[in-house]
Formats: sequence, structure tokens, C-alpha cells
Amino acid sequence: MATYTDSESAFRDSRPQFRKMIEDAKRQRPQYLIFDDSSRFARTILEAATVSATLEQHSVRLLFVNEPNTDPRSSIGVWMIHRDLRDFAL
Repeated sequence: MATYTDSESAFRDSRPQFRKMIEDAKRQRPQYLIFDDSSRFARTILEAATVSATLEQHSVRLLFVNEPNTDPRSSIGVWMIHRDLRDFAL
């Protein structure tokens, strides 16, 4: 198990520890990456969708300690994604 800590805002793409974590996850394929909450993962829907899709291709799931963890393939997960995309488009 490894711990990655970035002092930079999640608003920036230049988070070196975050990028290292993603690259390590693609190589080492842990079962989960655990975050305090989704705001520590990504601040834009585009970044969240891109990175989570990459991780899913490597069988890595995301868990958020302070938020419900809903399987995006479940009916409630699909609804939540639809709701978030609808809100993003407005």
C-alpha cells in the first residue's frame, strides 16, 4: 500500500503525486484507490471521467471515504451519472 499526498489544489493538472499515483495504479493494478472525497480526486467532470475511465480499464475502482460509493453500473449509479452530466450541461 502506498500513500500519495499533494499540497497543490485539485484545480490544477500539475499535481505530481496525483499523476504518479495514476501511473503506479496502471502498472500495479491495486483493487482500489481511496480518497477522502471526490473533490480530492478531480474538480472537473471531464478530468474525473477521463481518469476514472483509464483506471477502470486497469480494473481499479475508486472509493471515497466521506461519500457514498455507488457502483456506476448499478441503476442508481447510472442515474447519478446522468444527473451530474445534466447539471454540467446547464
